Amino acid sequence: QPQGYPQGQGYQAQQPQYPQAHMGPAQGQAGAQYPPNQPAHSTPPGGASYPPQQQQQQQQQQPQGGGYPPQQLQSGPYPSQPQPQQQQQQPFKNPLADAPFRPNEHVQSGKGQSSVPAAGYPAYGMAPMNAPPPVTPQANAPPSTQQVLQQTPPSAQPPQQQQQQQQQQQQQQPTGQGGCPPQGAAPATAPPPAAGAQARGPGQRRVYAELSGGGGEAAGGMAPPSAPSQQHIPMMSVPAGEYAHTGPSSPASSSPYASPAHSYAAPAASPYGQAPAGGYGGAAPVEWSPSEEAQCPDTFMRTTMSTFPMSDKLLLQTGLPLGAIIEPMAVPDEKIPVVNFPQSGIVRCRKCRAYINPFARFIESGKRWRCNLCAYTNEVPSDYYCMVGNDGKRYDVNERKELCTGCVEIIAPAEYMVRPPQPSVYFFVIDVTYTAVTTGMLSATVSAIRRTLDRLAEDERTKVGFIAYDEHVHFFNLRANLSAPQMLVVPDISVYASSAFVPLKDDLLVNFAESRDVVESLLEKLPHMYAQTKVVESALGSAMSAATAVVKPVGGKILLCAATLPSVGVGQLRVRQTAVTAENETEHLRLANQWYKTLALEQSRVQVSTDVFLFAPKHLDAASLGVLPRITGGELFYYNLAGKDNTQGGRKFEEDLASCIRRETGFEAVMRVRCTKGIKVRDHFGNFFVRTNDLLALPNVDRDKSVAVHLEINDPKELNLLRQRGDSHITLQAALLYTTSSGQRRIRSMTKCVPLSNVLADIYQAVNLDTCMNLFARIALEKAISSTLGDARQAIMNKCVDILSKYQRSFSQKHAQQLICPNTLNAFPMLTLALIKSTAFRQGSEISLDERTAVMHTIRSGPAAVSRRLIYPDMYALGALSEGAGRKNEAGAVVLPDAMELASERIDRRGVFLIDNGIELLMWVGKSAHPDLLRALFNISSLEEVDAHNTQLQLVPYDNEYSQRVNAVVDTIRARYPNYRQLYVFKEGDRGEQYFFSFFVHDRMRGNYSYPEFLRELQRTVLAKAWK
Repeated sequence: QPQGYPQGQGYQAQQPQYPQAHMGPAQGQAGAQYPPNQPAHSTPPGGASYPPQQQQQQQQQQPQGGGYPPQQLQSGPYPSQPQPQQQQQQPFKNPLADAPFRPNEHVQSGKGQSSVPAAGYPAYGMAPMNAPPPVTPQANAPPSTQQVLQQTPPSAQPPQQQQQQQQQQQQQQPTGQGGCPPQGAAPATAPPPAAGAQARGPGQRRVYAELSGGGGEAAGGMAPPSAPSQQHIPMMSVPAGEYAHTGPSSPASSSPYASPAHSYAAPAASPYGQAPAGGYGGAAPVEWSPSEEAQCPDTFMRTTMSTFPMSDKLLLQTGLPLGAIIEPMAVPDEKIPVVNFPQSGIVRCRKCRAYINPFARFIESGKRWRCNLCAYTNEVPSDYYCMVGNDGKRYDVNERKELCTGCVEIIAPAEYMVRPPQPSVYFFVIDVTYTAVTTGMLSATVSAIRRTLDRLAEDERTKVGFIAYDEHVHFFNLRANLSAPQMLVVPDISVYASSAFVPLKDDLLVNFAESRDVVESLLEKLPHMYAQTKVVESALGSAMSAATAVVKPVGGKILLCAATLPSVGVGQLRVRQTAVTAENETEHLRLANQWYKTLALEQSRVQVSTDVFLFAPKHLDAASLGVLPRITGGELFYYNLAGKDNTQGGRKFEEDLASCIRRETGFEAVMRVRCTKGIKVRDHFGNFFVRTNDLLALPNVDRDKSVAVHLEINDPKELNLLRQRGDSHITLQAALLYTTSSGQRRIRSMTKCVPLSNVLADIYQAVNLDTCMNLFARIALEKAISSTLGDARQAIMNKCVDILSKYQRSFSQKHAQQLICPNTLNAFPMLTLALIKSTAFRQGSEISLDERTAVMHTIRSGPAAVSRRLIYPDMYALGALSEGAGRKNEAGAVVLPDAMELASERIDRRGVFLIDNGIELLMWVGKSAHPDLLRALFNISSLEEVDAHNTQLQLVPYDNEYSQRVNAVVDTIRARYPNYRQLYVFKEGDRGEQYFFSFFVHDRMRGNYSYPEFLRELQRTVLAKAWK
């Protein structure tokens, strides 16, 4: 809580959860050191010393009265181009190569492009490049040129709207009522404004940095408000019962680049909350406020902003995206309540078909209820009726979970079933060519299936089947009364060109409980049957056609394990990797054979889903094979063995395949997202097939799938009518109808209620940057496929410029040359550059087509936690752990080391570093690592003992404290994800070392800016667009 502001009133400035750099001494903290080991000193905003004349001018600019118009603190344009020495392409060199060994500490090289202090890491703000040099408290101390982000409380309106807003509030809201005071009026308890105070946007930041000369530091840190002008800007007073901005919501708080968001005050246990005394921002009185307990958990649904704009014009004024990320089968923190409605059936709206939820209103003594999505008045069934009190609440509200919980499981009656619920079906299509055998894929597949047999036996209805293929298709008869499995070979695969031929009508898909002995016999013999094969041709298309025909009558999941490009029969594909150029790269990311799309549509129609596992020593055309999981609700797994040990890749493949069988899966599912009238779904993103405009067909759905919806305000009049009825909220409801693995038909209803606002500052303060970047990435993926990767990168950049320029235009003085942004978007420029440099969009031929396609699939449909680290990975220094890192805290959780910025200057060749990119873990060991460190961690004395495959660099727990702490850190990171994360260890000088450094966003890459260069270009473009 910044000093000078009443506790619990207005916005609370939140520190971004990215690791911070050195912070200046907070106001009133005597003896604080900045930087460490140097005397404390007082500096004006930005850490720069103003000349005496400029200080006098600023004191004269103190505004009078309650309003605080923004002023320009520093003039002068940014340099239009980087300095010549910064533009030169330098070969990669570790700047710490000759530095003394200080674990987890940065040693300045004097030539780096983004040097940072030793303790703590930057908040990655936007940095003007023409700021005055910082004060040097010691005569002989080297100057420190770091970014200093100033955070100030928000002003509620842009300067050009304050006067008009004050007049409207004075007319609409009499003195002493419960509404907010006029904009700019200080609370009675707030101290008077100090000289030089400015009114800015919500949590707005202005950043200074100096990049002149050859060795300027560009990565900076965020300083807490320390100047009097920042501490005494009055905040908007919120009366009792109004919405209190109490900090980030749960998904934001778990995100390293989380941003402050609104949460609801929950004064009562009822989902209706309590009626506040007055209006909000001078608007009509609000009758009720939803309680936090009634909201759908963010585990299942999170929105791009916790407060939605009241009109499309207000949304357009921000440039921000309106949408939500939904993970319908995510692992819940608490058990989801199961609801069984009475004999009259499920209570739904007769007009829009929304399900009853905690935000619906019961009227006429409980005989009717008003839908909170379409406002239609429905009759309450007699067996569902209950009296309501004077507060409008039913007396049984706490007994009806659907009326007090935002996420419930509803048992579906018979009318929700087209056919009896299907059993769990797993059909394996296994590559047995020479490549599959020699790479270890066949043995890993068999090992993974054998590990999951007990899980398959839990449900007595589960069915399994197997097909193997090389240049022929091999079927297996698994009838229960056989002593051993029988193999049937179809040598003429041309029959699949016209129809799907199946040699047996039954016994290819069998009940596992009845045929378990025969299945175990097959798995034991399968690796030996093809151990001596020399066949290199692959009839993958024919095998998939046959597998679909076998599973078609029942539905279920097909698991395709492939290591060879389809070369014979239907679905043939040619090698496209060798012909890749900048002009045709996007063409090679598209489907090459329409046969696969036709097969996928047929599978979706008969409730069959396909998971594809590509064990890839060579090109396998993941763009074409990936169509199968994309349309059928499956998943694409890719294992790039280039520069890695096949044994490690096999372990990851084995764990993923076993996870697909063990995880809870919903079968024959459909999903629909409904919105309050006035808002509609514009686009859907994910792995599914859209049957109608808004009905998504997902033959299979599980915890590793997500769906993104892009919303738009199509009728602002409806939202105004909603507010006139005393309801300043909109509702999003996602309903998933699916069959559990035990054969029960259920409906998972997820409902979230979001407040509306016509105050521009509220919208910016409510941004959830994590969710916004996820939605941006999915939109850019569609752009890359429909156009080119270059157009997708440009679209990402244009969106960043558009949002920041609109904020600049709304909350800055006209033609001001200082770039500003709200605290919720503080990391936005850095994440924009990270997305452009990510594997999905990065320019360069060093990324294989299959690897790029696999990452695109993960971003399109993967969980939010995975896609976030695909954009900006986490990096940790393990060379010298801090006191608490790797140990359990009071709550019993293992403490992780502080995350580091992704810059080569943070690397010490005497240390060990770990990167978590959401898909795998990468560890880098410096060539000069201390022998004691190597002995404790890997039981070796020198890296010279390590072979070409890094066999000796295996992270296993040894009997010493350091090894146990590092292993605890790695295990804790792996526990973030439901699936296993393989650890790959590289030593300095390895051929795969470049893969580790490819994630360093702050460094200059081929065809891409370094982060300081990007900030200069962004500042120039934003200001040009804002003031054109």
